[in-house]
Amino acid sequence: MKILIAAIHPPVSSGRYMAWAFQRLGHQVLSVGPTVGGNVWNMSIDAKYNWSPNFEVKKELIGHALDLKDNWIELEKLFRPDLVLTIDSQFSVKMGRSDIPHALFGVDNHLSEYRIDNVEW
Repeated sequence: MKILIAAIHPPVSSGRYMAWAFQRLGHQVLSVGPTVGGNVWNMSIDAKYNWSPNFEVKKELIGHALDLKDNWIELEKLFRPDLVLTIDSQFSVKMGRSDIPHALFGVDNHLSEYRIDNVEW
C-alpha cells in the first residue's frame, strides 16, 4: 500500500515513527508537511535527528490547512497514495478529491483542535 503521511516534521514527531513502522510492514511511505528543523520546545536538537518531508509543497499553510489541490499532479508523478494519514498535526489537509481515504491520528486532542473545515462529524 502507498501511504501519504501529512505531518509537521519535528525530530520527535509520532508521524516519523509511524512512517518507519509502515515501512517495516512493507508499505511505501511518503511524507509531506512543514519542517521545524532541530528547534523543539525551546531546545536545540542535533541536526542529525531532523525529519524532512519527502515531498515539498510549494505553498505555505493557509490558516490551519495544507492545501494539496494544486500539487496532486506533481505528487502523483512521484507517488499516488492509496491512503492519506494526517498524523498529530495542527492542520488539516485539503486534497480536492474524495477517491482516496483520509484518516486523522491526533494524540494532543486535549490541546489541539483537529476538526477539518466543512466536514460534518
